[in-house]
Amino acid sequence: MGLEPGMQQALSVQISPTQTMTQETYLALLTEKLDRLIQADPKEARWAMDSLFGEMATYHNLEHWAVQIVRSDRMMAILSNVDWEQSLGTGEQQSLAEILEQLA
Repeated sequence: MGLEPGMQQALSVQISPTQTMTQETYLALLTEKLDRLIQADPKEARWAMDSLFGEMATYHNLEHWAVQIVRSDRMMAILSNVDWEQSLGTGEQQSLAEILEQLA
């Protein structure tokens, strides 16, 4: 897979046993995961987004932050190391800040 254990943990998503992991499926699941974390604590999300993306976060609506994270240059560089034949297995839940720290 080529990802460090902390990064693999941060980027893990839940997938049903019958679902096939593809890049499109993964990106959709990751976007959903990040959106849930952002919506759960918008104050923490703003702090984390400002830390990673600086002022850019203030120019986008909260509803677009998950997509902004997933489409970021850093995330695309990280995901280029993923072997899509293997699943990013589920791990314990992390906060948005912990996930974004892995991207910094």
